[in-house]
Parts: sequence; structure tokens; C-alpha cells
Amino acid sequence: MAVPAVKASTGAPFYLHRADLPILHELPERVRLWLDMDVDPVPDPDGYLEHGQIIQVGEEELEVRFTPGHAPGHVVFVHHAGNQVLIRSINTTIIGVLPVAALLITGTFILGTGPLKDLGLALFVGMVAGAYSSIFLAAPLFAQMKELEPAQVAHRARLTRRTSRHAGRGEAFVVAGWETVGEVSNANVTGAEPGLSAERPRGRSC
Repeated sequence: MAVPAVKASTGAPFYLHRADLPILHELPERVRLWLDMDVDPVPDPDGYLEHGQIIQVGEEELEVRFTPGHAPGHVVFVHHAGNQVLIRSINTTIIGVLPVAALLITGTFILGTGPLKDLGLALFVGMVAGAYSSIFLAAPLFAQMKELEPAQVAHRARLTRRTSRHAGRGEAFVVAGWETVGEVSNANVTGAEPGLSAERPRGRSC
């Protein structure tokens, strides 16, 4: 209901998945039934979100994934930024290991012996080994296994064919100057609608 006001104040375009168009058109009637108030119809979207579409915000890229369930046209945005995931994993490990290391040092050098030393050593070794396994073993193995799933293989093949087909015709779908509320601004949207070019997402699909 706030779409016209947000567009007027920010200049941001309005995007939606096509499967949510019936809900958009029925919105005034639903509000009248649920809230007993009248609202103006919401204008049609400026563009449509499609599965596999790449939205570029500054230097970051977000991939649109069609995930119906919460709504018929529900989508999620996947940020293929393995370095950020890695940094967060390392930071979490360090924060968890620091108090365990304090227990180990206290039990070893201050108390000398006892259950605190043994407990600290067991926790310290377990947390370090678990972090190493998650970052260097489990994550790459999981990503490689997901890449072999038929759905992922078919999806990559579709994007590759679509990119090759429309790149040959020189077609593109770029909406520049998308202003958003907050710190992110001046984004570009690269679409993957039928008849439009798409970029293959960077990084592994999980």
C-alpha cells in the first residue's frame, strides 16, 4: 500500500514476481475485508523478478531464487560471498575459543592440575578441530555434492543456454539508478526474464 509513496520519495522502481500479481490486484478488496478500510489500488510493477536473475548493488551481486510457499511469488536473494561467510566463521570460532583458552591456561599454569585443565584441553582441541573441519573440509565437500544434484546441473545449463542465446543477439536488461532507502544506492539490475539476458551467478550454489 505504501508503494506509491516510497517510489515518489526515493525514485526506486517496484519489482515483483509474476506469481504475486493476483495478490497485488486483489489488495484493495482484501484490505476492505480484513481491516474495513479503503485503499487505492497498487500500480503494476516496473519490472518482474525471475529465478536466476542477478541484481547488482554497488560491488555486490544478489541472485534471485524463486521459492514459492510463503507467497505464490515468494523469492529470496542469495549473496554469493564466500569470503564473508568465512570471516564470520573464523570470528565465531575465535570468540568461542578465547574463554576456553582462558580455562585451559588457568587450569595448566595457575591450578597446575585437576578437572579444569582436562576440561579446558578437551574443549580447546574440539573447537579448533571442529572449526578447521567446517571451513576446510565440510563446506567444500558439501558445495561439490550440491553441484552434482540434477536440479543444480539443469539450472546451470539453462542459464548458460539463455546467456549464449541472448548474448548473440546483443540483448540486455539493465535498469540503472535504482535508489534504495538506507546505505545502499545506485544499484543496477540485470534481469533474466524470457527474452532477456542473464548472468551466471558467481561462486558455488548451495
